[in-house]
Amino acid sequence: MLEKGKISALQLAILLFELQTATGVISLPGSTYKYAKQDLWVSYLFASFIFLIFIYIYFYLNKHYPKKTLIEYSTSLLGTLGGKAIGLICLFYIFYVSLFNLAEYGNLLTVNFFPHTPKIVTIGSLVIVCSFAVLSGIEVIGRCAQIFFPVIVVLFLFMLILILSEANMQNLFPVLENGFIPPLKGGIVASAWFGDSFILTFLLPFVSESKKTAVKSVIISLLMSTLTLTTVSLTIVFVLGEITDKFLYPFIMVARYISVANFLEHVEAAVMAIWILGMFIKMTLFIYVLALGTSQWLKLNDYRPLVLPIGFSLAFLEVWVAPNLMTLIKSFTSDHIFGMFPKYIFPACLFIIALIRHRFVHNQNNIKNVK
Repeated sequence: MLEKGKISALQLAILLFELQTATGVISLPGSTYKYAKQDLWVSYLFASFIFLIFIYIYFYLNKHYPKKTLIEYSTSLLGTLGGKAIGLICLFYIFYVSLFNLAEYGNLLTVNFFPHTPKIVTIGSLVIVCSFAVLSGIEVIGRCAQIFFPVIVVLFLFMLILILSEANMQNLFPVLENGFIPPLKGGIVASAWFGDSFILTFLLPFVSESKKTAVKSVIISLLMSTLTLTTVSLTIVFVLGEITDKFLYPFIMVARYISVANFLEHVEAAVMAIWILGMFIKMTLFIYVLALGTSQWLKLNDYRPLVLPIGFSLAFLEVWVAPNLMTLIKSFTSDHIFGMFPKYIFPACLFIIALIRHRFVHNQNNIKNVK
């Protein structure tokens, strides 16, 4: 194996939580609200149910190929040509999503917090720090996530408590005014966000504890992510109501409503802290998976020589993906269809092939035993 480090089931759960939540609370509510309106909490339930099914798929594949990532066992299941093709598409998609996330990170900080700072500075600094974390291995990434976790949770709770005085629960009604179709459409958007966690297929071989423990940890992480996103989204609806869809990042606008005795104000800095910590974990995982997966695809002996070239390529090409905010919004909309293949369709196909193959082998063994 190219990676000799290990992470615990707890660290895997925290990585998954931060991957889904720390950046999701910023971007996801505004996108989901456009379709589901005040019923966006139903969309999260739908998306989490879909991801729960794929948790089973990921662990089934890992059970039969315990020391292999998606890049490796796709070749075992489909042969060299088919496996290489799927691996290349998945790596290309991860690279594209990394570019998109960097563009979103740079635009958010530039527009809302650092208007006079060149975007390349904010993006370049993040890429450099993430790259050095990746060079240290998966164990360091897991420990960083574990350290950041209480900070992110405390900041979430701090903001939610302070905003309660501005909440108007009447904004939640009427519930399911237009039936289930709008929340289901919002659920498709939310499932695309949850689907980024398909990188579990690259992390499961490095979990040091039993698969049973890992399954429990991942399910708990999914429940926590769903609860957090639902709570934040409902808070946004309680405060902003029908004007929620007018903002690309409504959670930042909610934070600006907070004012305690004309003393504690402008706590959107806490949102920035959550975003930066979450984006650090997210981009570190993406760069790690890109370096590891590319090394496995090319059958190299070490992934570390690829880390810095990948990092600098991302920082350089980010401008090509989203040179401005409007292009970024269009990219986010068009990403959903293409993203369904590596996130859902490819793992589902590999699962079906693995299921058929192992059932066939099992039946053949039973026939031999009978003879």
